[in-house]
Amino acid sequence: MGLVYRSQHPYRVREIFLARKPLKVLHIEDDPSVARSIGRALRLKGYEVVSAASRDEAIERITVRGFRPDLILTDFDLGLRCCTGDIVVAEIAARLCFKPHTILLTGTSGALAHRAHAFADRILIKPVDMDALLRAIKGLLCMPR
Repeated sequence: MGLVYRSQHPYRVREIFLARKPLKVLHIEDDPSVARSIGRALRLKGYEVVSAASRDEAIERITVRGFRPDLILTDFDLGLRCCTGDIVVAEIAARLCFKPHTILLTGTSGALAHRAHAFADRILIKPVDMDALLRAIKGLLCMPR
C-alpha cells in the first residue's frame, strides 16, 4: 500500500504508487522476554524495531547509530530508581531536537504514573493487549508531531 497521486487533468487519471518505508520504533524495555515478544509482534506487522534495555542503550542507538524513530515505545520503570521512561524520552527528544510520538507501557499506577501524562501520547497498562498496542500505534502515526 502506497501513496497515490492523481494528475490534475480531468480526463486522464495517472496513479503513482510510492513504496512505503517501514515505520521506525525505538522500544525501550528492561525485561528481555517482554522486549522479545513485543519486538517480534511489531516486526511481523512490518515495523522496523530497534530495542534497548536501558537508558544508555537507547541513547547509543540515537547518537552513535543515528536511529531516528517515528515512535518511542517505552516502559516507565526501567529497573533503576533514577531512570524512568519519561527521563529517557526527554533526553532523546533533546538530542533529536524533536519528540517522537511516545507510548508508555506501565504496571505502575498512582503518583509516578501521573508524570507520564506530560510526555506520553498514550499510556497502556501491562500486560499489554497487542491489539490495543497496534491500534494505539496506528492512531499516533496518523497524527502530526
